[in-house]
Amino acid sequence: MKVLITGANRGIGAALDVALQARGDAVLATARNATGYLPLDVTDPASHHALAKQLDGQAIDLLVCNAGVYLDKGQRLTVELLGQSMMAGRVSHIQRQIPRRIARR
Repeated sequence: MKVLITGANRGIGAALDVALQARGDAVLATARNATGYLPLDVTDPASHHALAKQLDGQAIDLLVCNAGVYLDKGQRLTVELLGQSMMAGRVSHIQRQIPRRIARR
């Protein structure tokens, strides 16, 4: 199975990446600013477009929307920030991935 994981560079996303690869799945791991991962900032529509273009033609069996907000630089948690990372970013990313799932069927 081919799995795309957002926010795969730490926490649950990183653990899921390791577990899925251990069982033999092909994992496409994304992260906002981490070496060794496909670049994806779920709050940036341009980043969604770039990833969709990079993955063009690849079928995805499972999309794990794990990316979130990590407040490690003194940022303030706001409704706007939550909305961008938890809702708007995920909806935009899913919209880019749906054609791959439909085409595969």
